[in-house]
Amino acid sequence: KHFLTIQGINMNHSFSLDQAIELGKLCEQSYLQYGDYEKGKSWRLPDPYNLLKTMYAVYEGNHIPLGFIARKDHSIYVVWRGTDNLEEWVQDVKFEQKKCSFFDDAIQVELGFKELYITSKGNDNPSPRDVCIQTINQQENIEKVFVTGHSLGGALAVINALDIATNMSHIPTVYTLAGPRAGNHHFAFTYNKVIIDSWRLVNSHDEVPKLPPKACPPIHHEYHYQHVNSEYPITFGNFWNLPHNHSLDNYMAKLES
Repeated sequence: KHFLTIQGINMNHSFSLDQAIELGKLCEQSYLQYGDYEKGKSWRLPDPYNLLKTMYAVYEGNHIPLGFIARKDHSIYVVWRGTDNLEEWVQDVKFEQKKCSFFDDAIQVELGFKELYITSKGNDNPSPRDVCIQTINQQENIEKVFVTGHSLGGALAVINALDIATNMSHIPTVYTLAGPRAGNHHFAFTYNKVIIDSWRLVNSHDEVPKLPPKACPPIHHEYHYQHVNSEYPITFGNFWNLPHNHSLDNYMAKLES
């Protein structure tokens, strides 16, 4: 294990490189899942994980895989995929904040993340949130719940983790890679109170974790965003290559080096 002293960390929990790599590899599987879906191929989660459910998102009228829920022994893994087109996501990111019916009224999250998380497509296609909550509730003898995601998936992961912690009987362990800010100060404050074992892996050259800006839009500053604890900094790449600096492959190569 690596031990790191950063403001805001509960030192009862330490960053685990092995855990980060395991969850990062599951994030890689979420991209493989989507790639096989695009090609019309079947996808299989490798052993020793048992796939429980795929979470589907409604995006531009389509119903596409956004991640999956798996089980290994007495642990549940909730894995959220990032965007397939980074430049498009950065351009289209929504800075508005909205309340969620499953959180306290003071908590607001980024509109686009909320829409992906809660939108369903008819009775036969429940929202990613509903699939996640229902699947975990159906499992017995659960000792740990892990939540992870890369990029956009990192934002969905922290929203999902707080949802699980406040509305279920589990406090998840969370590792995200290259995730943007997900919500306002009340979101971060509540998250940090209830989820202690939480780590955000951030490349110092990656611009995506700087979005949405702490205060936006630029003139009126109507919305304020704050990251949740706790940042685990790494460095690779340079300032001019956004896709390289944000790539999950490159994050993983750095962690495994």
